[in-house]
Amino acid sequence: MTPEQGDECHEGCWNDAEIEAFIARSAWFRTMSRIDAEHLAERLTLRDRQADDRHLCLECRELEPSGRCAAARRGALAHTDRRLEPSPNILMRCPAFAGTATRHR
Repeated sequence: MTPEQGDECHEGCWNDAEIEAFIARSAWFRTMSRIDAEHLAERLTLRDRQADDRHLCLECRELEPSGRCAAARRGALAHTDRRLEPSPNILMRCPAFAGTATRHR
């Protein structure tokens, strides 16, 4: 997040739903041993506030423990290497996004 995005995320008061989602997301990311768990959870809070329809690969059930995309492996993503190892912490739109792996949204 840029400093401006950080300011926007912390602007005003967080409502109960935002706090609950932040806590759940932070915990989920920590179970993945992400040292940036709180930062990622804040980015998703800002995403939700802005009604942004992008997702992190970390949120997708298609992301395998190996870091590869199962949808790409199956050939579900046209013109994509079947060994795709996406950058899991970049917000993007993906036609193969398979719900959220965090189960809190």
